[in-house]
Amino acid sequence: MIEEIPALTYVAWADENGTRAYVSPQIQAMTGYGPRDWVAVPDMWMRRLHPEDRDQVLQRFREACASGNRFTAEYRVLDREGRVVWWRDEGTVLPSADGGAGYVRGFVLDITSRSWPRSRCAGCASTTS
Repeated sequence: MIEEIPALTYVAWADENGTRAYVSPQIQAMTGYGPRDWVAVPDMWMRRLHPEDRDQVLQRFREACASGNRFTAEYRVLDREGRVVWWRDEGTVLPSADGGAGYVRGFVLDITSRSWPRSRCAGCASTTS
C-alpha cells in the first residue's frame, strides 16, 4: 500500500544528520537511489541536500527534534545525476522511551514543477514552521 502513495515516506533518527532508518520505494523515482542505497549511508540525506540549503535545513531539523515541534521545510536535493529536485518535507517528532526525541516520521513531496522558477536562482530555498 505504501508503494501506491504518490509521496516518499520515511523514518529518520532524531540525530544530527537526520539518519534515515527507512525510506519508501518512491526514493528511486525521486533521486535515482534505491531504498537500500539511501539507508546504507547514515548521512545520505545530509549529503544530498543542496549545498546552499544544507545548513538551514539541518538547523530546522535539529530545532524540531530539540523542541518536539513538527519539521516542515521546502528545499533542494541533488539526485544521483546531480540534478536539482525540490522537496516539501513534513515530519512529526516522536519520543524515545526516555521521553526525548527518538525519531521523525514524515513524508516528502516532489514539488520541482511548482518550484522550477526558484530553482534557477541561488539561495532561494524556503523553510517554514
